[in-house]
Amino acid sequence: MSGENGNRIKSQHIFLFPFNIEYIDDDANKAKKHKAFINDIITDIKASDWQYKAYNPTETENNYNEFFYFHKYVQNVIFETKQLKDMEISQESAISYYFEKTNELKQYGEMVINIKTKNINDDTYKLQVSNISLRLFETGIGILSLVLLNYEKENIDDIMRINEFGRRIYPQFLDEKEGIDKTKCIFLANNIALTWNGRKMKEHFYVKHYNKML
Repeated sequence: MSGENGNRIKSQHIFLFPFNIEYIDDDANKAKKHKAFINDIITDIKASDWQYKAYNPTETENNYNEFFYFHKYVQNVIFETKQLKDMEISQESAISYYFEKTNELKQYGEMVINIKTKNINDDTYKLQVSNISLRLFETGIGILSLVLLNYEKENIDDIMRINEFGRRIYPQFLDEKEGIDKTKCIFLANNIALTWNGRKMKEHFYVKHYNKML
C-alpha cells in the first residue's frame, strides 16, 4: 500500500481516546440541563470546521455489510439512529454524532512521538495523520480517534513502540526515585506533537498536570 507521495506505508495505527463531558451543577434539574448542555456543544461543533458525517447504510456495499453485521441495539448506538425506517436515517433520533477532519489533514497532518531513552538522543517517530474523527453521545461521552500512517519505520520493534507510546496519555505509575522520567523510559512518551493546517499542539506530560486531577 502506497501513499500520495509514492512511498510505501509501513504500518497504520488507530488511537482512540475516550472522554466525558460533565455539567457541573447541584440543581435538581441537573440531568435535563446536562442534556441541553451537550446538545449546545454538538450544535457548536456542527457550526465549526468539523465535518458532520451522517451514516447511510445504503450508500456503499461496505456500509451495508457493516451496519447489518451488528444487532439492532448496537446499530442504535454506533450508527446515529434509534430507529431505521425504509432504510432512511433519522438524524432527529440520533443518540450519537460523528464528525471528521479529513481534507486538510491529507496535506498538512503530522504527529511526532518523542520517546525518552537512556542514551544521549531520544527516539522520534513521525507519522502522517490521515484522519481525525470525533464521536459524541448524548450522554456526554466522547471518543476522539486518530488514524496515523507510518512511512519511515518498518522494523517490527519500532512499529510496536509506536503503538505503545502513541496511545498513552496518562502515566501508569510514578517511580519513587525517578518519578515520571522512569515512566517515560518504559510506557509514556516524553512528548507528543500534533500538527495540522498550520496549527500545532504539544503535550509534554508533566507530573504537575496530573496532580491537579487527584
